[in-house]
Amino acid sequence: MAEPLSHHLLTMAYNNAWANHRLYKACRQLSRDELVAPRCSFFPSIKATLNHLLTVDWFYLQALERELRGGRRTNCRRASSSRNNPSTMSGSCTGNRRRTTGA
Repeated sequence: MAEPLSHHLLTMAYNNAWANHRLYKACRQLSRDELVAPRCSFFPSIKATLNHLLTVDWFYLQALERELRGGRRTNCRRASSSRNNPSTMSGSCTGNRRRTTGA
């Protein structure tokens, strides 16, 4: 018998939290100069990539929470440019994990 969709979504939320933990742990080893250094990627720096990942997490969380409330779409834009270091971003991801998994 197939697992319910809620089990799958919870498994994906835990996987996302695990991946974010590993990513931010590695990025905390980098200097500020290394975080903002130009990179050959879709985003111009590691910092910009981390900001994107965090903003996308917020977007998905808002969509899931809106669906649970039966509400309408709201603006999910946040001041991601104010996120200057992996420790600050990691704290936001911890809050995101608690919102999705309760843990």
